[in-house]
Amino acid sequence: WYRVNVYSKVSLDLLSIDEIIYMLKEECAIRNTSWKPLYMEEGGELLASDTMPPKFNFFVRTYGQLKVLQDMQMPEEYGITIRAKSRTPQPEINNEFKLKIREIIMKRYTADESNLDLCSVVNDPIWGDVYGGLNNAKCMAAAIEVMGECMPRLHNLSLDLNYLDDVLSLEGIENHLPELRNLSLVSNNLQTIQSLKVLSHLPLVELSLGMNPLRKPADPSELLTFLPHLRILN
Repeated sequence: WYRVNVYSKVSLDLLSIDEIIYMLKEECAIRNTSWKPLYMEEGGELLASDTMPPKFNFFVRTYGQLKVLQDMQMPEEYGITIRAKSRTPQPEINNEFKLKIREIIMKRYTADESNLDLCSVVNDPIWGDVYGGLNNAKCMAAAIEVMGECMPRLHNLSLDLNYLDDVLSLEGIENHLPELRNLSLVSNNLQTIQSLKVLSHLPLVELSLGMNPLRKPADPSELLTFLPHLRILN
Protein backbone atom coordinates (compact mmCIF):
# COMPACT_ATOMS: atom_id res chain seq x y z
CA TRP A 1 0.00 0.00 0.00
CA TYR A 2 1.13 3.58 -0.74
CA ARG A 3 -0.17 6.92 0.45
CA VAL A 4 -0.23 9.38 -2.45
CA ASN A 5 -0.05 13.13 -1.80
CA VAL A 6 -1.23 15.46 -4.58
CA TYR A 7 0.08 19.04 -4.68
CA SER A 8 -0.69 22.08 -6.80
CA LYS A 9 0.98 25.49 -6.89
CA VAL A 10 -2.30 27.26 -7.56
CA SER A 11 -5.06 27.89 -5.05
CA LEU A 12 -8.20 25.78 -4.81
CA ASP A 13 -10.13 28.84 -6.00
CA LEU A 14 -8.38 28.53 -9.36
CA LEU A 15 -8.16 24.74 -9.50
CA SER A 16 -10.48 22.67 -7.31
CA ILE A 17 -9.79 19.21 -5.96
CA ASP A 18 -12.55 17.84 -8.20
CA GLU A 19 -10.82 19.32 -11.24
CA ILE A 20 -7.49 17.77 -10.26
CA ILE A 21 -9.19 14.41 -9.73
CA TYR A 22 -10.80 14.70 -13.18
CA MET A 23 -7.35 15.29 -14.75
CA LEU A 24 -5.87 12.28 -12.95
CA LYS A 25 -8.81 10.11 -13.98
CA GLU A 26 -8.44 11.18 -17.62
CA GLU A 27 -4.70 10.47 -17.57
CA CYS A 28 -5.38 7.00 -16.16
CA ALA A 29 -7.90 6.35 -18.94
CA ILE A 30 -5.32 7.35 -21.58
CA ARG A 31 -2.93 4.79 -20.08
CA ASN A 32 -5.62 2.08 -19.87
CA THR A 33 -5.31 2.05 -16.10
CA SER A 34 -8.28 2.03 -13.76
CA TRP A 35 -8.65 5.08 -11.52
CA LYS A 36 -9.22 3.58 -8.10
CA PRO A 37 -8.15 5.87 -5.25
CA LEU A 38 -8.86 4.51 -1.76
CA TYR A 39 -9.36 6.30 1.57
CA MET A 40 -9.26 9.71 -0.12
CA GLU A 41 -9.35 12.84 2.04
CA GLU A 42 -8.56 16.52 1.76
CA GLY A 43 -5.16 17.73 2.96
CA GLY A 44 -2.74 15.17 4.34
CA GLU A 45 0.40 14.54 6.34
CA LEU A 46 3.46 16.47 5.19
CA LEU A 47 6.38 14.45 3.86
CA ALA A 48 9.94 15.22 5.00
CA SER A 49 10.92 17.63 2.21
CA ASP A 50 7.53 19.20 1.54
CA THR A 51 7.51 22.97 0.97
CA MET A 52 3.71 23.15 0.79
CA PRO A 53 0.86 21.02 2.12
CA PRO A 54 -0.88 18.54 -0.18
CA LYS A 55 -4.28 19.46 -1.58
CA PHE A 56 -5.52 15.93 -0.93
CA ASN A 57 -4.26 12.39 -0.46
CA PHE A 58 -5.37 8.84 -1.10
CA PHE A 59 -4.03 5.29 -1.07
CA VAL A 60 -3.26 2.79 -3.82
CA ARG A 61 -2.63 -0.89 -3.29
CA THR A 62 0.30 -1.58 -5.65
CA TYR A 63 3.51 -0.02 -6.93
CA GLY A 64 2.22 -0.47 -10.47
CA GLN A 65 -0.71 1.85 -9.75
CA LEU A 66 1.63 4.34 -8.11
CA LYS A 67 4.07 4.29 -11.05
CA VAL A 68 1.31 5.21 -13.50
CA LEU A 69 0.41 8.23 -11.36
CA GLN A 70 4.02 9.33 -10.97
CA ASP A 71 4.65 9.12 -14.73
CA MET A 72 1.73 11.36 -15.68
CA GLN A 73 2.40 14.56 -17.62
CA MET A 74 0.18 17.23 -16.08
CA PRO A 75 -0.31 20.82 -17.38
CA GLU A 76 2.70 22.84 -16.22
CA GLU A 77 0.69 25.97 -15.41
CA TYR A 78 -0.99 24.22 -12.50
CA GLY A 79 2.21 22.90 -10.95
CA ILE A 80 0.59 19.58 -10.07
CA THR A 81 2.99 17.11 -8.49
CA ILE A 82 2.55 13.70 -6.93
CA ARG A 83 4.62 12.28 -4.11
CA ALA A 84 4.13 9.02 -2.28
CA LYS A 85 5.34 6.94 0.62
CA SER A 86 4.90 3.32 1.54
CA ARG A 87 2.19 3.53 4.18
CA THR A 88 -0.95 1.71 5.23
CA PRO A 89 -4.37 3.30 5.81
CA GLN A 90 -6.16 3.63 9.13
CA PRO A 91 -9.34 1.68 8.41
CA GLU A 92 -12.66 2.36 10.06
CA ILE A 93 -13.76 -0.63 12.14
CA ASN A 94 -17.35 -0.49 10.90
CA ASN A 95 -19.91 -3.21 10.14
CA GLU A 96 -18.39 -3.92 6.72
CA PHE A 97 -14.96 -4.43 8.28
CA LYS A 98 -16.32 -6.67 11.04
CA LEU A 99 -18.21 -8.85 8.56
CA LYS A 100 -15.10 -9.27 6.42
CA ILE A 101 -12.76 -10.17 9.29
CA ARG A 102 -15.32 -12.66 10.61
CA GLU A 103 -15.63 -14.27 7.17
CA ILE A 104 -11.84 -14.53 6.85
CA ILE A 105 -11.44 -16.05 10.31
CA MET A 106 -14.20 -18.62 9.87
CA LYS A 107 -12.84 -19.61 6.45
CA ARG A 108 -9.40 -20.27 7.93
CA TYR A 109 -10.53 -22.12 11.07
CA THR A 110 -10.10 -25.90 11.33
CA ALA A 111 -12.37 -26.89 14.19
CA ASP A 112 -11.32 -30.53 14.59
CA GLU A 113 -7.68 -29.43 15.01
CA SER A 114 -8.55 -26.32 17.05
CA ASN A 115 -6.35 -24.44 14.59
CA LEU A 116 -6.64 -20.96 13.09
CA ASP A 117 -4.31 -19.94 10.26
CA LEU A 118 -4.20 -16.15 9.96
CA CYS A 119 -1.07 -16.12 7.81
CA SER A 120 -0.78 -13.00 5.63
CA VAL A 121 -4.29 -11.79 6.40
CA VAL A 122 -3.75 -8.46 4.64
CA ASN A 123 -3.61 -10.26 1.28
CA ASP A 124 -6.84 -12.21 1.69
CA PRO A 125 -9.05 -11.53 -1.36
CA ILE A 126 -12.12 -11.14 0.87
CA TRP A 127 -10.88 -7.67 1.84
CA GLY A 128 -11.30 -6.25 -1.64
CA ASP A 129 -10.46 -2.56 -1.31
CA VAL A 130 -10.60 -2.56 2.49
CA TYR A 131 -7.30 -2.53 4.38
CA GLY A 132 -7.19 -5.22 7.05
CA GLY A 133 -3.57 -5.74 8.06
CA LEU A 134 -3.08 -7.22 11.52
CA ASN A 135 -0.11 -4.90 12.06
CA ASN A 136 -2.78 -2.28 12.72
CA ALA A 137 -3.79 -2.45 16.39
CA LYS A 138 -7.46 -1.76 15.68
CA CYS A 139 -7.58 -4.53 13.07
CA MET A 140 -5.92 -6.97 15.48
CA ALA A 141 -8.35 -6.05 18.25
CA ALA A 142 -11.30 -6.70 15.94
CA ALA A 143 -9.82 -10.07 14.94
CA ILE A 144 -9.24 -11.12 18.56
CA GLU A 145 -12.81 -10.18 19.45
CA VAL A 146 -14.14 -12.46 16.69
CA MET A 147 -11.87 -15.30 17.80
CA GLY A 148 -13.10 -14.98 21.36
CA GLU A 149 -16.73 -15.05 20.25
CA CYS A 150 -16.44 -17.91 17.75
CA MET A 151 -13.64 -20.14 19.07
CA PRO A 152 -12.87 -19.31 22.73
CA ARG A 153 -11.19 -22.70 23.28
CA LEU A 154 -8.73 -22.25 20.40
CA HIS A 155 -5.40 -24.05 20.93
CA ASN A 156 -3.31 -23.18 17.85
CA LEU A 157 -2.93 -19.77 16.19
CA SER A 158 -0.66 -18.74 13.31
CA LEU A 159 0.06 -15.05 12.78
CA ASP A 160 2.87 -15.61 10.27
CA LEU A 161 3.64 -13.01 7.59
CA ASN A 162 1.62 -10.16 9.07
CA TYR A 163 4.34 -7.46 9.21
CA LEU A 164 4.18 -7.33 13.01
CA ASP A 165 6.89 -5.11 14.55
CA ASP A 166 5.83 -6.28 18.01
CA VAL A 167 2.93 -8.10 19.64
CA LEU A 168 1.73 -5.36 21.99
CA SER A 169 -1.64 -5.49 20.23
CA LEU A 170 -2.09 -9.00 21.69
CA GLU A 171 -2.26 -7.64 25.23
CA GLY A 172 -5.30 -9.11 26.96
CA ILE A 173 -5.67 -11.94 24.45
CA GLU A 174 -5.92 -14.38 27.38
CA ASN A 175 -9.36 -12.93 28.14
CA HIS A 176 -10.56 -14.11 24.73
CA LEU A 177 -8.45 -17.23 24.13
CA PRO A 178 -7.58 -18.58 27.59
CA GLU A 179 -6.56 -22.03 26.27
CA LEU A 180 -4.16 -20.88 23.52
CA ARG A 181 -1.13 -23.18 23.65
CA ASN A 182 0.65 -22.81 20.32
CA LEU A 183 1.45 -19.44 18.73
CA SER A 184 3.38 -18.97 15.50
CA LEU A 185 4.88 -15.56 14.66
CA VAL A 186 7.15 -16.66 11.82
CA SER A 187 8.30 -14.15 9.17
CA ASN A 188 7.22 -10.95 10.85
CA ASN A 189 9.36 -7.90 11.77
CA LEU A 190 10.07 -8.68 15.43
CA GLN A 191 13.45 -7.30 16.53
CA THR A 192 13.29 -8.06 20.26
CA ILE A 193 11.35 -10.44 22.47
CA GLN A 194 10.37 -7.78 25.00
CA SER A 195 6.84 -7.29 23.69
CA LEU A 196 6.21 -11.03 24.13
CA LYS A 197 5.73 -10.33 27.84
CA VAL A 198 2.12 -9.41 27.06
CA LEU A 199 1.60 -13.15 26.45
CA SER A 200 2.60 -14.08 29.99
CA HIS A 201 -0.96 -14.97 31.05
CA LEU A 202 -1.37 -17.53 28.25
CA PRO A 203 -0.61 -21.23 28.83
CA LEU A 204 1.75 -21.23 25.81
CA VAL A 205 3.58 -24.52 25.32
CA GLU A 206 4.95 -23.86 21.82
CA LEU A 207 6.19 -20.60 20.28
CA SER A 208 7.60 -20.13 16.76
CA LEU A 209 9.73 -17.06 16.04
CA GLY A 210 11.66 -18.13 12.93
CA MET A 211 12.53 -15.68 10.13
CA ASN A 212 12.24 -12.57 12.29
CA PRO A 213 15.07 -9.97 12.29
CA LEU A 214 15.75 -10.43 16.01
CA ARG A 215 18.74 -8.40 17.19
CA LYS A 216 19.88 -11.45 19.12
CA PRO A 217 18.63 -15.05 19.20
CA ALA A 218 15.72 -15.66 21.54
CA ASP A 219 17.05 -16.95 24.87
CA PRO A 220 14.87 -19.83 26.13
CA SER A 221 15.77 -19.13 29.74
CA GLU A 222 14.67 -15.49 29.38
CA LEU A 223 11.42 -16.52 27.71
CA LEU A 224 10.71 -18.96 30.53
CA THR A 225 10.74 -16.12 33.05
CA PHE A 226 7.44 -14.87 31.63
CA LEU A 227 6.26 -17.92 29.66
CA PRO A 228 6.75 -20.64 32.29
CA HIS A 229 4.78 -23.33 30.43
CA LEU A 230 6.88 -23.04 27.25
CA ARG A 231 8.36 -26.35 26.11
CA ILE A 232 9.02 -25.88 22.38
CA LEU A 233 10.75 -22.84 20.84
CA ASN A 234 11.21 -22.73 17.09
